[in-house]
Amino acid sequence: MKLEFLRKICRGMVPGLKTTVVSNDLLDTIINSIVSDVTQRGRCLKTDTLFTVTSGTDTYAITSVASDFLSMDSPGLWWYDGSQWQQLDPVTLKYLDDNYPNWRDDASGDPQRYAIDSNIITVHPTPGTTLASGFKLYHIQAPVDMSSITHYPFSGTTTEYPFLKIFDWAIIHGVIWKLKAIMNKSLNEYNKDEDFYEKALEKASLEFDRRLDISAVAKLGME
Repeated sequence: MKLEFLRKICRGMVPGLKTTVVSNDLLDTIINSIVSDVTQRGRCLKTDTLFTVTSGTDTYAITSVASDFLSMDSPGLWWYDGSQWQQLDPVTLKYLDDNYPNWRDDASGDPQRYAIDSNIITVHPTPGTTLASGFKLYHIQAPVDMSSITHYPFSGTTTEYPFLKIFDWAIIHGVIWKLKAIMNKSLNEYNKDEDFYEKALEKASLEFDRRLDISAVAKLGME
């Protein structure tokens, strides 16, 4: 659904929402923020990014290696050992401290695990070789903000992703929820609209994750 129609529906569903109260610029900001929330929680834009393994370097800034990163996806981080891809184990820095007390001084070698702290990916052991496109990061891609009434959610352009139309009403309910706070509505009404948003997002997410081609195959035991 184009930004133009998202605006109209949201204004139509919130009585008194005039442009003198909430400008189109502010409304667009709220809509784009909800699209981002839907993208992350609905796992809408799955992607992967290749980046260079650098010998002797165990930390990598996410914003440098994947500028469109929003959040991690379940496959995590993979490393190419020269002949095949290997999935690294996701851990925390505390886990490394507790289980590998000297990990910061360990000899370099083939990475086996990784930790993410804020914007930094730390791999252990430290890579002992440099390899272009040697890491593959699976993540959720950040949506591009809409800046024109002809733009569609997620792409932020005049290109629509038809497979994501299922999230249109989740976006609308999320925007209405946030608008109620600006309109100084009662806490009860605000909470009710939050609940509408959560249910709409959950319903769309469940439908989005369905694989009818897999569930229809009896031999997979998923029918």
